[in-house]
Amino acid sequence: MLKRKNVPLLCLFFIVFVAFVVRFKGVWFGYPLPVHFDEPILVETALRMIETGDLNPHFFNYPTLNIYLQALLYQTIRFSLYLFFGISSSEIPIIWYYIAGRTFNVFISVLTILITYEIGRRLFSSFVGLFSAFFLTFSFLHVANSFLVTVDSSVAFWMSLSALMAVLIYTEGKKTIYYLLCGIFTGLAISSKYTAFVCITPLLVADYAQSRIDKDWMGKGIIVGLFAIPIAFLMTTPYAVLDFNTFMADIKFEAVHYSSGHPGFESGVSTSFHLYLNYLISKGYGLFPTIFAIVGFIWVLRKAPWKAAIITIAPVLLYILVGKYKVFFPRNIVAIVPFLSLFSGIFVFEVYEWFVEKTSTLPRSSRPVISIGMNFVLIVILIGSVWTQIFSILNHIKVITLPDTRWVSIEWIEKNIPHGSHVGREHYTPPLEEYTRNFKTSYLGLFAVAKKPKEVKKLDYMIVSSGDYGRYLRQPDKYPKEWNAYRKFFETNELTHEFDPDGKKLGGPTIRVYKILH
Repeated sequence: MLKRKNVPLLCLFFIVFVAFVVRFKGVWFGYPLPVHFDEPILVETALRMIETGDLNPHFFNYPTLNIYLQALLYQTIRFSLYLFFGISSSEIPIIWYYIAGRTFNVFISVLTILITYEIGRRLFSSFVGLFSAFFLTFSFLHVANSFLVTVDSSVAFWMSLSALMAVLIYTEGKKTIYYLLCGIFTGLAISSKYTAFVCITPLLVADYAQSRIDKDWMGKGIIVGLFAIPIAFLMTTPYAVLDFNTFMADIKFEAVHYSSGHPGFESGVSTSFHLYLNYLISKGYGLFPTIFAIVGFIWVLRKAPWKAAIITIAPVLLYILVGKYKVFFPRNIVAIVPFLSLFSGIFVFEVYEWFVEKTSTLPRSSRPVISIGMNFVLIVILIGSVWTQIFSILNHIKVITLPDTRWVSIEWIEKNIPHGSHVGREHYTPPLEEYTRNFKTSYLGLFAVAKKPKEVKKLDYMIVSSGDYGRYLRQPDKYPKEWNAYRKFFETNELTHEFDPDGKKLGGPTIRVYKILH
């Protein structure tokens, strides 16, 4: 039954459908507020480009490919809404842009699943591709980043495409078109996030493997591919050259940032290798899928080392690159997950093939029953191995799409705080100034209670969020100065109201509104 040619495609269609539905549900998180910290970096920069015509982002902590793609998407939305519905750009709620950008990234993420399937099919078999697509579909880390207007799902997409072209060079020969596309996709990956420069390595490995056979060590293809990388990068991040000083300043800032640490998202030592590995095992990818991936890698390394090298070298280098820093953001390793999925898929396929071989000597009359039983066991193994991931994904999406404390708190503040009051707020708090003019609202940035106590003291009310103070209260020994600042603030001012998410009817961070006692 499993060997029928149409089964993999039918199963793939079902997997992709499920992947899209699950991920698309997440685009509504925080609605009607854009509540994610990093999304405005892309969305608001893209909107500013549309409004001003200035394509210089004046910000190079990220490259600009994703910003340009978002700007193109938003301009298309504006044109379409005006053309078909007469809706002008001034009438479009900003949250619509976020929903559109998130939906775009959902499609990118689902396409990554199809690319992973194709890599598995080209290198091994359609069933390896199918099982790999299955594991990627239910990776918590991949799902949680697939509906955000951030760069990491895009990196996974372009890195996977680049790897697929390297696979085609290895399996079908040194065709110039594969080198060209591999170079372009590598350049676009780097133009999504600088750390993606590691994905040049599958191209080099595939070319070396083929050159060992034909002895053509510097052929036309590899030259074309290598030249295509910087061209693709500069065409989509042109101001890396046109605004070189700002570009270099931001690159240096990120290097210092990742080395020095980020409060609440950092290792206790100078590296974060153990944190990334622990996250993959415990939540991001899952214990059993990770074990499957390790065993699958060992099997491929023994049986087909060049295939193992092509699909291993880039994710390993990415892990080393981000793990050597103190800062720990799980999203940095989203692009690793498609490759882990490939090795997990290989393991499951080889186990199944082993059982097929062992039962091939049994009487023909018993084979149909055995085949049905084996297929049933296969399904149980697949679903059982990702069960905790499925549960975590569904619970995560349920919680983040609940009414958000920040939106609920805006409505409460409007009704209960005297109009005309001077209200301050930290980050991760409701953007009061965008929804009402009845208060003098001052946005004081991250950790304002600890960093700007004099400014806080001048206010009538202060809004704080567990998104800020929570990281210090959870680790008072690690951040004693900040912990004491918040503790003192909480003790010396009057808590007017607290919005505490219960995960059932209310989501988001805990929001506290304090009356400042002078």
